[in-house]
Parts: sequence; C-alpha cells; structure tokens
Amino acid sequence: MNEVLKEVHKFGGTSIANADRIQHISTLIPDSCVIVVSAMAGVTKLLIDSLTSAINQDDWSSLLDDVFVFHENVVDDLLPTPLRKDLMLSIREDFEKVKTIVQGVAWMKTYSPAQYAEVISFGELCSARIISSYLETISSATWVDAKDFLVIDEGHDILTCDWSVSGGFWKEKQYADTYNYLVVTGFRARCNKGFITTLGLNGSDISASFV
Repeated sequence: MNEVLKEVHKFGGTSIANADRIQHISTLIPDSCVIVVSAMAGVTKLLIDSLTSAINQDDWSSLLDDVFVFHENVVDDLLPTPLRKDLMLSIREDFEKVKTIVQGVAWMKTYSPAQYAEVISFGELCSARIISSYLETISSATWVDAKDFLVIDEGHDILTCDWSVSGGFWKEKQYADTYNYLVVTGFRARCNKGFITTLGLNGSDISASFV
C-alpha cells in the first residue's frame, strides 16, 4: 500500500508518553516516512475506566477530563503558543463527541461495539494530531485517521485487511506526493459494514503491518 514513502515507523505509548519523548522520536526518523502511533502511555486505560465507571454509575467525567488535560499539557510543553489554539480546538471537538458517548452509556448502562471502539481509541486521535503538528514545525506533515482507509474484512477468523477498498483509498488520496511525514492513527479501523472498530491487543503493531 505504501508506494512513495518508503519506510513505516511505529511508536508505542511509552515512546510518545510526553513532549520530550515526542521530540526525541523526531531525531530517529528519516526525512520522509509514515509514522503509525499508539495512544500515549496510560491514556487507553483511563478511557476504558471511564466506560466502566459510566456503567457502574460512578464518576466517569473526571476520568475523561484527566485525559483532556493530559493532552493539553503535552501540547503546551511541545508547541509554541501560536500553534496550540487550532490543535486544541480540534482535540476538544473530538473530546466532546467522546464525552457525549460516555454520557449516553451512563444513561443506558450499556454500549455498542462501535461506541466502545470510538471511546477507547480517542487517544490515538490525539497522538496523531499532536505529533503531526509538531512535525509540521520541522517539515511538511499531516495525519490521517486509519478508519478512513483501513477496512477490516470480518469474514475471517483472523484480522484481514480488505485490500481492494483500503489500497484504493490510499492511492486516491496520494498523501505521499504532498507530505514528507504522514502520521497514522494505530489501533483504529472500520469493518466492512462501515462501523468503527479496533484491532485488539497490540493493535497499533497490526496497523503498521497493514500500512
């Protein structure tokens, strides 16, 4: 699927756990590549805990607020002031969507697989946005949500990529012709019925192998 950007680099949560580590990975990558990222360390657990707390009628809101503030602090440490506002507005927009889902879970005391996937993969969205914004201070960069192109064929016992759909999207967008760095959300994908899904344990590693 990757034709122009020769290398794919994957970074897990510990590798991108704070601003210093994000700055460090920028010294490890070549001048042009695809970067697949996990959620920052500890974030996915907080998101899962928020759903559990919502089901149990406990305080889920403070857990989500902790997630937002954590990313806000990373942005403050990583980027100059002029670059922070638009980034945090986009993260806030996604955060409010997640908060609405978890509020609904608290009311209904249940959630669908798609709702679960959307909430627990919010961290990957934040990581991709933040790292892409930082790399833009170095070279041309953008990010992409893997669920927009990575389609999983559910008709198999193991995770199988639907290459006919996924490869077509990748070629159509031609990211590699425009940007030196393309940051891709790990873990996130969509099923062939169109719903968001996740790739399970070590899902970002699977994302990188598909890319």
